[in-house]
Amino acid sequence: MDLFIINNGILYPSPHALMIKPFKIIWENDNSEGNEESLRWFRYIELLCSPKKSNPYYGYTDKDLRAEKVKEEVFGDAKYEINMDLMMATIAYEELLQNSSPSYDNLVAAEIAAFKLGKFLKELEPSAKTPSGALVLKPKDIAAAIAELPKINKTLSEARDKVNEELKEDAKTRNNREIGFFER
Repeated sequence: MDLFIINNGILYPSPHALMIKPFKIIWENDNSEGNEESLRWFRYIELLCSPKKSNPYYGYTDKDLRAEKVKEEVFGDAKYEINMDLMMATIAYEELLQNSSPSYDNLVAAEIAAFKLGKFLKELEPSAKTPSGALVLKPKDIAAAIAELPKINKTLSEARDKVNEELKEDAKTRNNREIGFFER
């Protein structure tokens, strides 16, 4: 699913994107020269939502932090106010991802769980005790959770690869050679 096309370092909407109401509204309501404002909004949507490996912001598992970082990059202000048109287009993009990739929901759920586990381990107090004086968590439980982290990261990477494979268009040449990402 490629709703946006990168050409000479600038992100443009694909013809398919402009057939989808929220993206069409943004494009048609933009009075700026060269549709600069809508191109900026589309860039925001792509960087915020796209699970592609080429998206440097997808690694931020905390969605609020990711949104702030992308706003800072695109608009120059981490507190940029998102209007209703931009919000509706973002929601539409996420819905399209869910419908285009059967594995996308699983990836999102796994990322949320991994984020919560990481947060738990960061805030963990190993010496916390129950009212009876027993340790809340035994050292072996903590060690087991830490030992699972590399497996979790590998599983997340595999899930992301699966989603990207499902979203990738099967573009082939006449000789049945696959067209590379930068050849499209």
